[in-house]
Amino acid sequence: MMCSWGSSFAQEHNRFDADSVLRSIDWVWTRMEGTHIEVGGASVEVFGGRQTISIVRFPVRRHSVSVVSSAGPDAMITSRFGEVNKALAAVNGSYFDGKLMPTTYVKDEGEVVCALISDGVYRSNAMFRIKGKKGRRVDIVPVPDSPSTVAAAQGWREALVSGPVLIDEGSPVVYENRPSIFKSVFYARRHPRTCVGYTSEGWVYFVVVDGRFPGKAEGMTIFELRDLCVSLGLHEAVNLDGGGSSALWTCQDGVLNHPSDNKTFDHKGERRVPNVIIVR
Repeated sequence: MMCSWGSSFAQEHNRFDADSVLRSIDWVWTRMEGTHIEVGGASVEVFGGRQTISIVRFPVRRHSVSVVSSAGPDAMITSRFGEVNKALAAVNGSYFDGKLMPTTYVKDEGEVVCALISDGVYRSNAMFRIKGKKGRRVDIVPVPDSPSTVAAAQGWREALVSGPVLIDEGSPVVYENRPSIFKSVFYARRHPRTCVGYTSEGWVYFVVVDGRFPGKAEGMTIFELRDLCVSLGLHEAVNLDGGGSSALWTCQDGVLNHPSDNKTFDHKGERRVPNVIIVR
């Protein structure tokens, strides 16, 4: 059953193209030496344009997951977050303002470092949360309002609110028709995108889609990103901050994607961010 949420997708965007995505992408996975982490990537024609996609996936029972926060003047690029925290892989986190302060709820090592409930439910309506000292239990839950956000974080060591939610309990999310949202720059135009999700078998996925490089990396709409998550078999998935923030790093290979902040199709254009999700 497909879930219906309170804002945003137009009916013409509620067609799922997972089959075409599966036919178009031949994933090649490489195991990071000495770990259970697999790295995959593809540069393919899909959704009517060239898409460059980078993925890190791993069984959560074998590795620890953490939200790491360092905001304001202490904010760092994603790769630096990974290096400082001796991570195996890192992906950029959720939304922030011009002073590099988070604009959504963040909980790090049991401490609420940002109590803001939401910067707008049209894009911040779900929580990625982590439980246990080893960080080996993860979950994604809807948080459509302030009381649900506070309740969802209770008993969980770390949490990060972002959105919109893409896959909920195995079903692609279908939003109600609201033209003011589905025509918005955020939803319906192609941008670099980042998301996190997991399969019913317990594999966590960090996914980054490059964008803003015509002919090399067009970027995806929220609707296309959702369909990519369907094709990957994710049981739950939520969109994270995108645009110039999108970055995926491993200690073995460095920055995997092509961050767009330097407007050059290379691996050097990372933007400073206030939080990331890491795996050790």
